[in-house]
Amino acid sequence: TKCSSAQRMSTNLSAYEQERLKNIAANKAALVALGIEQDVASIRTLKTQARTVKGSAINKKKKASSVPPRTKSLRQQNLDTDGNAMPDKPVVATPDPVVRQPRKPSVPLDAAK
Repeated sequence: TKCSSAQRMSTNLSAYEQERLKNIAANKAALVALGIEQDVASIRTLKTQARTVKGSAINKKKKASSVPPRTKSLRQQNLDTDGNAMPDKPVVATPDPVVRQPRKPSVPLDAAK
């Protein structure tokens, strides 16, 4: 029944599709003659099983759920490189702000208008 259904389908197919089916049949016959038809089928099943899709959720790395808090540096903890406490820094008094005189205009007042 396969031949009769193939013949029925061949009458409905274009010349290109008929040529394609002939090529597929010739290639299949060549594989059978070489004895590797079963190997090709097993390769196809392995290929479909190992296929990964670019950008899929399977391939993406999981992000860390929370970021641990940063530790203070030894300088901020006032410790030396061995972890020993450093002496306190002397408090430096902030200087008084300098009072500046207002600037005089660089041009005569008449030209400034």
